[in-house]
Formats: sequence, C-alpha cells, structure tokens
Amino acid sequence: MCALWIFGGVMLATGGAWAGDWPDLSSPADSGGGGQRDAALIVGIEDYVFAPDVEGALENAGDWYVHLTRARGVPVGNVFLLRDQEGTRENILDKAAAAARRVGKGGTLWVVYIGHGAPGRDGKDGILVGSDAQQSASSLYARSVPQQELFDALKDGKQARTVAIIDACFSGKSNNGRALVEGLQPLLPVRAQVGEVTVLTAAEGDQFAGPLPGARRPAFSYLALGALRGWADRNKDGDVTPAEVVSYSQDALRVLLRDRSQTPSLSGPGQNAPLSSKTTEVGPDLRALVLAMEEEDEPKDVVDDEPWQKFSPIFGYFRLGLGLGTLGPEGLAITTSDTEVNSDAFFDDYDLTLRDVQKGIDPLGVNIQTTIGHEGLVLGWLLNIAWASGLSIPATVSTIEDSFTDDVPELVRGLEATVTGYQAFQGSLTLGYRLGFERLSVYGQAGAGLGLTFVDFEFTIDGNKNTISDFEFNFVLPLTVGVDFDLYKNIFAHASYTLQVSPSASNAVHAGLGIYY
Repeated sequence: MCALWIFGGVMLATGGAWAGDWPDLSSPADSGGGGQRDAALIVGIEDYVFAPDVEGALENAGDWYVHLTRARGVPVGNVFLLRDQEGTRENILDKAAAAARRVGKGGTLWVVYIGHGAPGRDGKDGILVGSDAQQSASSLYARSVPQQELFDALKDGKQARTVAIIDACFSGKSNNGRALVEGLQPLLPVRAQVGEVTVLTAAEGDQFAGPLPGARRPAFSYLALGALRGWADRNKDGDVTPAEVVSYSQDALRVLLRDRSQTPSLSGPGQNAPLSSKTTEVGPDLRALVLAMEEEDEPKDVVDDEPWQKFSPIFGYFRLGLGLGTLGPEGLAITTSDTEVNSDAFFDDYDLTLRDVQKGIDPLGVNIQTTIGHEGLVLGWLLNIAWASGLSIPATVSTIEDSFTDDVPELVRGLEATVTGYQAFQGSLTLGYRLGFERLSVYGQAGAGLGLTFVDFEFTIDGNKNTISDFEFNFVLPLTVGVDFDLYKNIFAHASYTLQVSPSASNAVHAGLGIYY
C-alpha cells in the first residue's frame, strides 16, 4: 500500500456500493506448475506498529503463498513468508538472501511485497517500509528497505530471472496532495534503477495506491495474482506475461476507480516472457462490475480521514528517556508519624512537623520519561528519583498535635534540627504537546501523580540526641518543558526542566539519552 496510509489517513473507500463480490483466490487455480527450481520471498504487513493498518495485506500474501507453493509448485522450503511484525528491515533482507541461496539454476526468484511505501531521500528510489518504522523521517529511513538494496540482496542467486510484485507506492503524499512527512516529497516521481529485475509496481511514482474497488484488500497484488491465474490471457495462448498482468490491472483500475488515479507500471527485462503457463481461469466480467456500482452522492463506505490526520500523531511512537539531574524542594515540609522522642523522665509518641529548611535540598536524581506520540498531542509517564546522604542542613521542628502532655509542645516546638538524608520518588501521568523540526523536537507537558519522600533528621532535647527517619506520601503536580535532539537512527539526547508545583515548590533539571520506536 502507499505511504498515504503511513501518516495521513485510513483506508480509502470504494466510491460506490457493489452488487457482487470479487472471486476468492485462496484456492489454487489449475496450472502447469513450472516452479520446481523457483524460490520466493513474500512480505505482507497489515498491522504496522505505528502506522495505520493495511487491510487485507495478510489475505493477499496468503493467497500468493498458496499460488506459488501449490499451483506453480515451488518447494515449500524455498518460500519465505513474512507477516506483520516479522516484516522488519533485518528480516526482509535476511530472507531475501536466503531465497537467493535456495533458487535453482534457471529458476525464477519471486519477491512479493504488500505494505507501505515511501520515497527515498533523493527521490531516485522507493523504500519498502518495515513493520516497526515510525512517523519520523529518520526512523522511516532507518527501519525500511530501499528497493535497490533489496534487489542487490537477490542478485547472487542462480535464477534465470527475478520478478518483483510491489504493492506499494512511492509518491510521499496523501490523497489531498500534502507531504506526509516533511522532507519526503521528491521533486520528481521516483525512478528506481531496477537492473535485471522485472518489477511490477502498484502505481506510478506520483500516484498513491489503494484498495480493490468494492473490497478491503490491496488492489494491485490481488489483480496481479488473478491475472496469473488466467484472467489476463486475452490472446488465449495459455501464457501470461508481465506485460499482460500490468495491462489487465491498468484496465481494471481505470474503469472501476472513482476516488483516485492508480496506474500499475512495469519496468525491467523479460516483459513478454511468460510468468505462468497453461492458465485457463476466467476472471470477473469488468463490464458487469462497472454496471454493479451504484451512483451515490455520499458514498456509504467513505471515511473522513481528517480527524485521523489531526490526531494520529498520538500513536506515532514509543519514547523512553533516561537522564541524570537534580530534584529537590526549595523548602521541605514533612510530618513524621508515631515518632519516639526521649526527654529526661518522659517518653511519648506524637507527630512532629519538619519545617523551615534554611537552604534548599538539591540532590542528584534520575529522570525516566516514557511517551506515546510524536508531533502533536502526546501521552506519557514521568518518574523522578532523587537521593542524598551525609547532609547537614538546618531546619526547625514543631508539633502539630499533642498526645499525652501539654509539656511536649513547649519542649519540642521551635527546636533546631539537622536534615541528614533525603530520598524522593515521584511518578506521574503526563499530557503534553510536541513539535518537531527536522532532528530537533521541543515539548511541554503537565502531569499529576503520587510521590513518596523519606527524610532523616536529628535534634536534641535536654541533652538527649534524637535520630528520626520517616516518610510521607504526597500528591505531585509537575510541569515540564524539554527538548530532544536526534543523534543517530533512533537514539536521541534530551534535556528537561520540571517545576514541581506540589507538595512544595521544587525544581528539577535533567539531561540524558533516550531511544524511540
């Protein structure tokens, strides 16, 4: 499918209602075989991790697998099928090389790719988008496979010919003509150098591919398979050539499509050499399909993709950042509970409050950020951890309630104390907005969550030293601004500043590294 679906919208609709169905291709057609020395790589990616789904891609890929292994007779051990999350850059190149090693001398090496496509950096080649690529230019290029790189992985086999069925497009624009990702729109349509590979592609370089009219499955890979089963054999000689496959697909899409222009294309050698022989299956009557389409002012299946365009960045990627920095309140307030205080002849339990810290606690801290999103609205989770020991910070102790005696407040209130240790854990859910500028992103986010603070302090009553350790739960409200800078592939550097509004005013500054997927 086209890069249109990577960032810009949901599946395009058919433009009309249908009276009938397209033929089921899941059962093999009668064929003369001929594939005993062949090998194949089939990639069908319907469920992308970060991109919209390509409905029907797995069904088409499965039909191609059945056709090659049963109708054409390609040995099962020579056919490599990658589905959904298996379709990563590494797996595609690895299985392409494996297929090249398995093909016999004089056989045909088949490549069938059904998924998203996008233009290369220079517009001279198209890229086949890996299943885990996300919605940024750097990730797209890092996690995808240029056509030429794929073809290079196939060239060391013993095959007599290599045939690639590419159900993707490389225009880099959506159906409204806007660039999908800044910098991906080539100045000219993609013109890849295919070398010795016969390439059948779903659309011209300046078009976008889409679904089969009247069905939710990729159009070109379905029509190309039907063509090989005999639908395209107009001269009735029993053979179907690449030129006949593309011509049949062009005719079908030209007369049936109403929402776009999609013209399958053909390049490379062997355009008139048979791809299948002894194929006799009769395809659907295109005239009947045209007549079956009902004219409608408002097509039933059309889905408005504008809301998705506005909010799809929420699901753009998963981001994880880890940094070192500072976290600490300018003033610390903690209430101890069930605290033992020793003063001469009496020994009681009561609550104390530690207030009026005379200078700020600014310990070393770890900041962990996770975010789902990209440019636009983002959701996330923020964890700040801070600790310090060996402190000697003056503070004041007071009581907030009495337990058994009126003497206790007079003895304790206003005593000088010393903070000797501090640990804080603050976790919060965040909502924010992110803007991307090439390799640089800036963001702001607000959160709400819970914190847990541990404090160690000492004070003396009547010559007796009291050492107290206690903890307190807090409701935390962090406000964060930050910046990310892409370093290499999916690795970035980040820096952030957080103002902790609650439980008391505090500042946190962090810098570190992160990864995104």
